Amino acid sequence: NWFFTVRARTADGEDVDGGDDDVKVDVKGPADVQPRVKDQGNGEYMVALALKERGQYTITVTINGEPLPN
Repeated sequence: NWFFTVRARTADGEDVDGGDDDVKVDVKGPADVQPRVKDQGNGEYMVALALKERGQYTITVTINGEPLPN
């Protein structure tokens, strides 16, 4: 399993203190991956991925429809 944290920020770069953002994670690669996103309630979202095959994957994250920069 692989884990990472997404931190929500305002357009000005300030940390968001609450939760309930629409965080979506899309994974493309050699195997089907169903990411799990857990809202920590403090502006952070824990993402868990179960990668069943080796290979190169591309991960795209959006918060409220806005893509995160690479």
